[in-house]
Amino acid sequence: MRLLHTRAHSHTPMIWATHRMYMRSHWDLWLRSGIAIFGICVAQGFAATPGISNAGDQALTTARLALQNADYRGVIKILQPAMAKLGGNASAWRYLGVSQLKLYQPRAARVAFAKALSLDPHNPQPLVYIGIAAAQMGQTDEAFSWFQRAKATRKIDMTQLANEPDLESLRHDARYLALLPRAEDFAHPFVENVNVIREWDGEASGDQFGWIARVVGDVDGDGVTDFVTSAPTKNIAGANAGRVYVYSGRTGALIWSVDGSPGDQLGSGIEAAGDTNGDGIPDIVASAPEIDSAYVYDGRDGRVLLTLHGEAKGDRFGEHVSSAGDFEGDGHADLIVGAPGNNANGHAARRCIRQHGYGLCRR
Repeated sequence: MRLLHTRAHSHTPMIWATHRMYMRSHWDLWLRSGIAIFGICVAQGFAATPGISNAGDQALTTARLALQNADYRGVIKILQPAMAKLGGNASAWRYLGVSQLKLYQPRAARVAFAKALSLDPHNPQPLVYIGIAAAQMGQTDEAFSWFQRAKATRKIDMTQLANEPDLESLRHDARYLALLPRAEDFAHPFVENVNVIREWDGEASGDQFGWIARVVGDVDGDGVTDFVTSAPTKNIAGANAGRVYVYSGRTGALIWSVDGSPGDQLGSGIEAAGDTNGDGIPDIVASAPEIDSAYVYDGRDGRVLLTLHGEAKGDRFGEHVSSAGDFEGDGHADLIVGAPGNNANGHAARRCIRQHGYGLCRR
């Protein structure tokens, strides 16, 4: 993944992740939950859908949370009885198909994804899934046919195939290499006339470097705004540890970085935290919802100022984090941390927790 620092005509400079703008609208955070490319479908159709009963909507929400936690059998158990109500919902079919693929039920998965594609033809991701199902069944030519159709849409990042273990037998086929993007494909990634000021490349394929990029303020005191980004699936002493990077806006140099532990997926959520410790330097909040944790880092040097934990395992505490301003009037910035899997007010009720004030806001 590559980050670009750009300026469009006379507009304010911005930080972009190339080909991430499309992916963010479909992938959301589930790519990093160990579901690999199968997480793409989950983000769509999460909100209540017109024409679905409360029971159907509840089943869809519960299935989504089960999929986030890689409980594929649970997803199927939840959705199959509810499909009489959810049969017209493309997301329900995608959730079902993802779980069936993960459990190596390719024929059932193909049926589910074909249904999802018919209901939502503007989302071409099922083309990739059907190709994976064909590969699971040993139908190599058919798999490539579906992948080629997916690439032809120009709406899908085909590098996702590199992270799919079921395609290992296809990687030495010339057709596989032809599916992957080339450097020149990203030479002009913008519709507008954009001047690229600076570029940053990730350290390794599959890190998801540039998953989120946020302006954080001037952390090194040089008078120029700096920024933070993350690579939540970076392998460090094990899989999916995650790394957070803070870069100078003036020089592009790395100011500091912090690492998670294997499985943390640190950097799933990152935001400017504001000045939480009153030293005049903006700080950074980064989360690891796989372990229900969030951390506030000193903007100056990356040391941990505050560690926050969810109320229960599986809450996905930290899936979303944000600065909240100074709620308490004590001169220190406070934070909002989301826990979409929290069951405090019923199953999948969700909760957002405000720190430092420890106030609660419920949905």
